[in-house]
Amino acid sequence: MKRKEIRKRRKTLKSKSLAFAFEWKRRHWLLSGLLVFTILLYSGSLRQTFLAGWDDGEYIDNPDIQHLTVENVGSYFSTFYMGMYQPIPVLSFALNHYFSGSDATPYKFFNLLLHLVNILLVYFLARSLRRNEYAALLAAMLMALHPMHVESIAWLSARSTGLFTMFYLLALLAYWRYLEHNFRFKYIFIAFVFFLFALFSKSMAATLPMVLFVMDAWRRRSINKAAILEKIPFFIVSVIFGLVSIRAAASFGHIEVLEADYHLFDRIFLLSYGVAFYLVKLIFPLQLSAIYAYPAKTAGWLPAEYYLSFLLLILVAFGIYRLRRYRRETFLGFAFFILSVSMVLPLFWSRLFIVAERYVYLPYIGLFLVAGIWLKALIEGEITMSPMIRTRILALAGAWLLFFAVSTYTRTGVWQSTRTLMEDVVDKKRSSADQAFAWFFLGNVSDRDGNMQQAERYYSRAIELNPKHIQALNNRGIMRGSLGDFNGSLQDFNYAISLKANYAEAWYNRGIIRYQTGQSPDACNDWHKAAQLGFSQAQNAIRNYCK
Repeated sequence: MKRKEIRKRRKTLKSKSLAFAFEWKRRHWLLSGLLVFTILLYSGSLRQTFLAGWDDGEYIDNPDIQHLTVENVGSYFSTFYMGMYQPIPVLSFALNHYFSGSDATPYKFFNLLLHLVNILLVYFLARSLRRNEYAALLAAMLMALHPMHVESIAWLSARSTGLFTMFYLLALLAYWRYLEHNFRFKYIFIAFVFFLFALFSKSMAATLPMVLFVMDAWRRRSINKAAILEKIPFFIVSVIFGLVSIRAAASFGHIEVLEADYHLFDRIFLLSYGVAFYLVKLIFPLQLSAIYAYPAKTAGWLPAEYYLSFLLLILVAFGIYRLRRYRRETFLGFAFFILSVSMVLPLFWSRLFIVAERYVYLPYIGLFLVAGIWLKALIEGEITMSPMIRTRILALAGAWLLFFAVSTYTRTGVWQSTRTLMEDVVDKKRSSADQAFAWFFLGNVSDRDGNMQQAERYYSRAIELNPKHIQALNNRGIMRGSLGDFNGSLQDFNYAISLKANYAEAWYNRGIIRYQTGQSPDACNDWHKAAQLGFSQAQNAIRNYCK
């Protein structure tokens, strides 16, 4: 009897081992296939060049990046670049340049490599939270295929998004281990270290302390004194980096106080529109654009969709409340989304655009988890319905993923150059404000190519669509001055200054035109004003021409 029992146990163990090995192999091939398919989708981006005039040139041509030495590594951690504090991404650019010079392919490949790593991390996070293969695989597939993620991979300057997401997810995985292993200190310390790396990559990582409470709730941990105290170091560094980020953006003129153009009532609907926009694009990623400008008000009112967005959010909240199954997990997935996107929602201040596709590269993960949960319930028959309806829903989900893949492949081609990107914005005709920005950037491209007449026409088109586009006014003033139209140039600079009295560059450029037309005292006054506003080039003009 004993021998029979031993043989039976060995047989049982062997069958379990074989089942585990088969499951591991299946998972391995599915994930490998997903990664290879993702590489094929984004293969077009590897053949693209830098986007001149769309941040890429400003990074790649920066002397700090072109001349990496052991001695200047520390300077990356004490300098703002393009109005942002992101030393790790800048250091990665410097390493790219050190090893491959100005060849764009290695830069693009690094962005794609980050995306592949993040796909795997999303899979491991979803599997840790749900212990279910279907939920984890769908979350990873959505991360891999969603068209809203193209900007974060195809655009070199969005590397900070991929980097901070990687460290953010590693911090969440380490924190989950902390919860699973009886609150062992080493795991929360590892989470804190990854959190610091995420903050050194992008300020959006400052939301992680709030998301840690979502992880607690997912684990059904009580929010007690210990749970709060352990997160105090996370909140402290989060506030510090948040203040540094605001200072960096303000120093670059990258941030504006919204109340200058929108009162509190408006800003509530700007915020609701931002959230609703991302929710709609999650399911229907149509009419994607590199530019989503702030709306113009008509007779004191925002466009109708901004007010309707608030109604959509109420309906979504009511729908979650009415759920009978997985209400808790669905709510937590949405909480992950809202908390992690909160820093870039337009409530008190703004950057250049009201929404941006790269902003949801991380936050969408919370919604991908929700999608995985419901797919698992559908496949495993936890939702009561006829087999025919279940089959049709699964077929629709498959078609939905295929549509995402095709859209991602197509969208990647749009990022071929700054010109193709801006022409796409013009073709979409979303709004006059969007098109005005696109024509402005097309003007910059033409100026860079040496075609001043075409640049002047493009700037004029931008001003027709948005008469208060001060950057277009400033740049058209430069073009008109270069083409000999000094009166037109002065008109542009005068109007730009009347719209924004602290626009230092317009003061400086008007000084140049005044000097060229024999108005030296007025030119020096303009340069002194530009110098007071912090425009460094004005000091050189004062030293050379204002004796």
